[in-house]
Amino acid sequence: MDYELSINGDVVDRPEDVDTLMSLLTNVDDFWISSDKESDNHFIQAGVTTGISESLQDKYENHYHSLEHWKDGTQIIEVEDVDVSVANKLVKAFLEKDYDSIKETADSLLKLRGEVGEDTFCTNCGSKLTPEQRFCPSCGEKNN
Repeated sequence: MDYELSINGDVVDRPEDVDTLMSLLTNVDDFWISSDKESDNHFIQAGVTTGISESLQDKYENHYHSLEHWKDGTQIIEVEDVDVSVANKLVKAFLEKDYDSIKETADSLLKLRGEVGEDTFCTNCGSKLTPEQRFCPSCGEKNN
């Protein structure tokens, strides 16, 4: 994939190989975004310390506070407290355009944590949500 890499808000030269990229992303101190150059609104991003109080920042050593995959204005996944090794797998799948693998990995992680279960209903409008939906397709409300 032809992608653009932004670290802590600055566009940087991107490594050509995945291993060097993963090493670089592991050492980011705030956040990074990898954007698909072929699509205006398709990216994967992770925050290390963005929005986290200093007292909790040590908790996220070797973890990302959150990781998100967006396409065409729709959030595909959002996973919190993601180990670097899992994030690396998700980034590699993104770069290889293996979107099924991204979803499967995120779903497996959420199921393991017990964060995905039976169908629920939106707390804002009452629309039925599948276990994977964290945002209501009707009103956009975030549901947990």
